[in-house]
Amino acid sequence: MEHEGYGEAVVALSLDHEPMVRRIVRRAERLPESLWAFAADWYDREADWLEAVGEAYGFDRTQSVYAFAALSPRMQYKANRSQLVKLMSGVEIGGLRNSRMAAEAALRYTTLPKGRKTGRFALNLAGDKELVTVDVWICRAVGLAKEAPSLSEYSRIERAFQAASRRLGCSPRTLQAAIWFGIRGATPSDPIPYSPDSPVAS
Repeated sequence: MEHEGYGEAVVALSLDHEPMVRRIVRRAERLPESLWAFAADWYDREADWLEAVGEAYGFDRTQSVYAFAALSPRMQYKANRSQLVKLMSGVEIGGLRNSRMAAEAALRYTTLPKGRKTGRFALNLAGDKELVTVDVWICRAVGLAKEAPSLSEYSRIERAFQAASRRLGCSPRTLQAAIWFGIRGATPSDPIPYSPDSPVAS
């Protein structure tokens, strides 16, 4: 059977286009309406939060979302936000060197992060609804038992999500978010409103 939730083994499945599209559609149709409602504007709500953070430190919306995406590889979501706030405030941060350098470039020069997944995550946050962020959880959702897809696998997964979204009547970005939250087993919650004294800023 294919992977259905957090912590289960992943059985490798075909990445042929039509079977993959059908699997994505079946998985999406099993998701509760409340999760779909949450996923529909998650990227925009998160970008609004990032914009508020950036404004407090003199950065614009694009710089903020690009830097957030740049820091995301191998970073838990809450830590991702916390590290971004520290970086914006001039505090030295740890993490992956390449990610840190990419985030600094995003804040200084509005540079889009390199890498297909990280770049697409940045563009999804910036408002692009057609590209698809494919990470380890989306790989698991389609039956790819590896942490990162090859370039060809990424393209095939992205095209399958785009085709599935047309059948479901939503954007590829919304479909990706819904599948991601569904397979992660995460409980959706809105970002904490930003203030310099909030826990995420410490």
